[in-house]
Amino acid sequence: MEPLLRERIEAANLTLGKWLVVAICEVFRSGQGGEPPDHAEVVAGLRNAIPLATRGIVSAGVGRLACSGRGRFIKLIITGPSVESLRSACDRLAPVVHRIATTLGPGTYVRMGVSRPRENLAELSTALREAVAVVRFQASSQRVQPIHFDEVRLGRYLLMIPPPLLRQLVQDELGSLAALPKRDQDELLRTLSALLAENFNVSAAAKRLHLRRQSLYRRIERLKTLLGPDMDQCDRRAALLLALRARELLGVDAFGAH
Repeated sequence: MEPLLRERIEAANLTLGKWLVVAICEVFRSGQGGEPPDHAEVVAGLRNAIPLATRGIVSAGVGRLACSGRGRFIKLIITGPSVESLRSACDRLAPVVHRIATTLGPGTYVRMGVSRPRENLAELSTALREAVAVVRFQASSQRVQPIHFDEVRLGRYLLMIPPPLLRQLVQDELGSLAALPKRDQDELLRTLSALLAENFNVSAAAKRLHLRRQSLYRRIERLKTLLGPDMDQCDRRAALLLALRARELLGVDAFGAH
């Protein structure tokens, strides 16, 4: 694969800098239903923001080796002389994609994830996995600012675990929610995520979820019935948090579905 990529880069008269990263964007609309937004404008905006990686461009800053919007994700590969230059370039893309998203209709957002910098093309497939993982970890948020893979602490370790074992973790810890209607699943998963984020502080979790405390207590009782009464214990909290992150990493919309 690496010789083929190098051949394509040379054929396009592009220059590979010392470092490169993969950035992934996913354009989506909040809520359910409707046609997915067209990401052609986002692709065009990214191409305008990052010039092609010609020799003169890469010697002075960062340049684009590739940018395409096939399938679910927009994939961007950029190269430059230093790790810092690539990180800064990716951070500057945040307002670009945000401005474009606001023109694509109400409730349209762009998630963005950036891999760790790499020094050779042979590591592109791993970099792609990292960038996709970051986007999936953002699946429950509408955050525009890019998140770099090295900022996603658990992601670095979960990516080392084979997908079948991750699916088993999700099934073992959260499988009792699988028989519920999708709406109930989502509601209880959001509730569990908020409780874990707030260290089971009910007041803080209720505020995060925009719920009254009494409503949250009812959800907690339902979670305890499904997951067990020990879900607020230290070891079980850790296992549940890992299962939630594994589910996000696998891109699971419903248990067992991708």
